[in-house]
Amino acid sequence: MKPLLIGMLALAGLAACDDDPGPAGPQPPPVTLPDEPAPPEGPGNFTVDQRGITLDADDFAVLVETTNNGITLDRIRNEFGRLVVNRPFVDWRASVCVDSDIAAQYQPQATLAELVDDLSTQRDLSFDKIAVNVDLLSPARQDLIFVCYGADDPRFDVLPHREAVIAGFVDLARSPNVDYITVGLEMNRYYHLRIGDARVVDDYTNFITLYREVYDAIKAENPDIKVGPGLSWATFQRRTVPDIADELGLEDDSMEAFVRAWERTVRPLLGASNARTADFVGLSMIPFVQESPFNGVPAPADTASIIEYHRRIPILADGLPVAFPQIDWPGAVRGPKGDYLTTLKAATAHVDLAWAAWRRTSDVPDTAGASPCAKYTQAREPTLAYPQDFCTAGLVSDNNSGKPVLEVFLSE
Repeated sequence: MKPLLIGMLALAGLAACDDDPGPAGPQPPPVTLPDEPAPPEGPGNFTVDQRGITLDADDFAVLVETTNNGITLDRIRNEFGRLVVNRPFVDWRASVCVDSDIAAQYQPQATLAELVDDLSTQRDLSFDKIAVNVDLLSPARQDLIFVCYGADDPRFDVLPHREAVIAGFVDLARSPNVDYITVGLEMNRYYHLRIGDARVVDDYTNFITLYREVYDAIKAENPDIKVGPGLSWATFQRRTVPDIADELGLEDDSMEAFVRAWERTVRPLLGASNARTADFVGLSMIPFVQESPFNGVPAPADTASIIEYHRRIPILADGLPVAFPQIDWPGAVRGPKGDYLTTLKAATAHVDLAWAAWRRTSDVPDTAGASPCAKYTQAREPTLAYPQDFCTAGLVSDNNSGKPVLEVFLSE
């Protein structure tokens, strides 16, 4: 079964992207270009309501009442407005899929319930606002994770996979205090994924139709939950926009290239202003650190390039609020993360920000023998292995020693 993408002229011609037709290929109809958003003003510090704390089972060691310079339970209660939980669609480390008869215990609703219960009973922590970001891609960003349905490679046009995804999100929507659900993380990476010599662009269109079905299903279960797609700002700016610009013979930094890329990969997820299929846009803010505009420097002296790099976020959001489900400067342990966050907050002060969360609360110990980090980075299936920098992505170290990024995150 291959669901059709209904009413989205912007996606016509996706199949042509595989071989890059260049400027001589079919050209899209004229488009009205928006004005550049006003530049940001001020440091862009997050309010308590905007701050989310990302917690999982590996953070429990640092959830303590007192500490010299890290984070405490009281600080969590007083300085964070919500719990943020990042969950894979199936949390199963041995394979990208899990048998359907046991899948429920490894899916977001069950794993969230276990985490919330442990936080309450073991640390006396409770939250009346919970955002759950459900990742549909493997950590290596090369495969879909799924409930096993047969021998075929998974795609979003396979009916059993679609049905399992929808059912998983409906179950999650029944969870108490969940008020935001991000459908996928960095899903626009999937638009650029290649399997051998073939791009899976066509299956990205199937993800769009599935996302809409998930949106409707969650709203039918609980209309108060805010639902939005999870995208990567770095992928959009540094991969999609140049890709479309090259195809159409446009300048990479032109507004037209930006809008054409948005029309093709983002707008179909959001719906029209009078018929929305999203309540917010979740943007992962994890840059390609060695590429422009950062070029390895988390706080470049050339602030104009940083402002321009982030300036069009409101255009991508199309009037919707934005959430930052995960923020990180990957690879660095201490100082650079704080410098990057300072840069990011100032550069996005013009964004209508619903909430933001750092990638992790604590580092994951990387020790000899049974390393907690190894369970993430040395998975039996290579596609399930996280990059090593995931283990050093915390606001605090694994012994609760504070990093500069913690104070930057909490600065008023």
